[in-house]
Amino acid sequence: MELQALARGDIPIFGNENGQIRNMENRVKDAHGKAREYLKTSALLTDVYFHFTPSQIMMAALMIADGELMEWYIQLKIPSEAGDMQNKVLNTVERCAAMLREVSPTTESSAEERKECQTLAKKLKKCRNPEKMDLVSLQKAKREGEVGDEEKIVKKRKLEATKAADDPFGPEIKRG
Repeated sequence: MELQALARGDIPIFGNENGQIRNMENRVKDAHGKAREYLKTSALLTDVYFHFTPSQIMMAALMIADGELMEWYIQLKIPSEAGDMQNKVLNTVERCAAMLREVSPTTESSAEERKECQTLAKKLKKCRNPEKMDLVSLQKAKREGEVGDEEKIVKKRKLEATKAADDPFGPEIKRG
């Protein structure tokens, strides 16, 4: 959004010795479109979210889309008087961009991968408690006082555990 505002001239540019980038408004729109593709696919299919912050990931996607524009923006935001900070930011964004480049946004998943995902989805569905799938009706039933058999069993176990905890010597040992 800030790049778009800079392109429109809504934000004045002070102390920029490199000047304005030509066709900036069009370049920002094009870069934004390309960056979105990387954010929708590559960012989700790599470990980039475990290593970088969301703003670094966005800047890296824009760096892939239009490197010159992003370098200009970083130089604009971080003055050269800030010491090595400009290089640190550029290096971090480049490392993130390299990670994003590992998976092309146009990559189609193979039939084998889709089949594996379907198998995992079926397993996951079996693992889920079907009663908890509809949380709205479950909460409504709790408010109305309807308690399922499973919940009665859980409450009974908790009550027995509490009774056993009251005895300082523990429960009686049963001989079999």
